Amino acid sequence: MYSGSECKLPPSIENVRAFVIWCLAVEKLKPDTVKSYLTGLSMANILSSNVNQNFMSDKIIAMCLTGAENFSPYMPQKFSNRRSVSLDGLKVLGHRIASSNWEEDSKIVIWAACTMAFFTCSRMGELLADSASYTDKIRPCAGKMLNFTIAVIY
Repeated sequence: MYSGSECKLPPSIENVRAFVIWCLAVEKLKPDTVKSYLTGLSMANILSSNVNQNFMSDKIIAMCLTGAENFSPYMPQKFSNRRSVSLDGLKVLGHRIASSNWEEDSKIVIWAACTMAFFTCSRMGELLADSASYTDKIRPCAGKMLNFTIAVIY
């Protein structure tokens, strides 16, 4: 599931357990983040195959998450000096982008990423690649998994 192997829905409970351990031990994610991922995975199961799996009810997953929560006070805290952006700040950013001498396509892409980050509370690194030729070796997205619909609105 996390090692480049093909992910099929619904995943086996062993794959989900391994994913939880990988998230906690390798990626150093917070237990609440992993719980959110498991909730999303459960919803994906329901939508794709009508299988309602509550991964939180698995005893091993629950023990891993509880252990990580109990251990978290002893972990060094990461304090961020990032500031939040207000709606007024987003408007100023939009005016600065619009008045820049960038290509029109670049303006559109950057403005779309900024507004998406603002309204979804995402980080820019979660939305944009590091470079134009960047490919994610850990989390590949196969083209066969994506369905695109092109709609023209007049």
